[in-house]
Amino acid sequence: MEAGLDVDEIDDVIPRSKYSLARRALHLPSARQLRSVVHLAHRFQLPELEVREKLFAAGILEAQTDRVPRSQFRKVSFVLRPNARMTSISPDSQRSPIIDGASTAGIPLRRGRRSRGVSKSVGVPWRTIGSPEPITYLQAGDVVAIHQKLVEDFARGRDPIQPPGVREPALLESALSRPHTSLGASSKYPTVSMAGAALLHAIVHDHPFHNGNKRTALVSLIVFLDKHGYILVAIEDELFEYVLRVAAHEIVPVREHSGQPSTDSEMLDIAQWLQRHVRRIRKGESCMKFRELKRVLSVRGCDFEILSGNRINILRNALRTQVFYASGGREVDGNTIHKIRHDLQLDDEHGYDSDIFYNAGRRIDDFINRYRKTLDRLAKL
Repeated sequence: MEAGLDVDEIDDVIPRSKYSLARRALHLPSARQLRSVVHLAHRFQLPELEVREKLFAAGILEAQTDRVPRSQFRKVSFVLRPNARMTSISPDSQRSPIIDGASTAGIPLRRGRRSRGVSKSVGVPWRTIGSPEPITYLQAGDVVAIHQKLVEDFARGRDPIQPPGVREPALLESALSRPHTSLGASSKYPTVSMAGAALLHAIVHDHPFHNGNKRTALVSLIVFLDKHGYILVAIEDELFEYVLRVAAHEIVPVREHSGQPSTDSEMLDIAQWLQRHVRRIRKGESCMKFRELKRVLSVRGCDFEILSGNRINILRNALRTQVFYASGGREVDGNTIHKIRHDLQLDDEHGYDSDIFYNAGRRIDDFINRYRKTLDRLAKL
């Protein structure tokens, strides 16, 4: 409707003449972009160079183009789907993939200028961002549960998720398989930041749900990070603004020959962004003298009432707790600090992990804290 299309009901039909406009409004690739090497690499979760080599060897992609001809498009899935065999090519055919803008089998490129549709560099240098560690992946049921929780939470808001539900199960499975992608015998996304980037990018761009894909992708990322002991250090508006840029392909420069950025370039940018905006969640208590604890609590707006009988009331707004108190120089044990934090809602459950509490840092954003333990809460229902 914002794009000027006359659609009021879910079953309204988009006129053929407005189809391209509708796809642009929904940030979907055009029919022309669907046949590009860049889009096919994203769709089949393969490196662009591998897609180019397979299509070229099968005679589907011409040497000096970067887009599959419409007449050959039906053959693409048979060549690029998992476990597909390469089409055998006779030695006389002299076909060879184009790598870095040069022919390796005696097929001359046009002289005097770079051939149309061939980039100076195929793909981007792949690198590891962060430290490799064991990855626990989200399953389809997890992400569907996250989506349903968002549907319920936004039902009475200004932007409800309508219609809800999975648009195509195969698209959801495809999106969730992205973080599992391998490079030979190694994982392509061996770190939490890289696997999280793959998860976010895949759900946003594969559109497995009828609506709410960006919100589902973001909360799935938050839950994924929490499962690995990480948390996003960002605020809700900053997060949504970045996800919108991811959806609009605005986080890296557009490649001239394809009209859209490289998927690998976007993935690396997201991984780098996450690496800068995540930290490990710190748990546990540190023993300290009461005068030091008092300074920490004062930063959080706490007041103190010393009572008779070696007791003290600690108040924070409408919250109150009472603990033993002898003197400011007496050390407070971890169990007592745990009780104080719990009673005054200064614990991890309320957005104050140990790092934030003891270092007087900014509490975890409400949106992030509300959803980071979503799976644990759903499991208890």
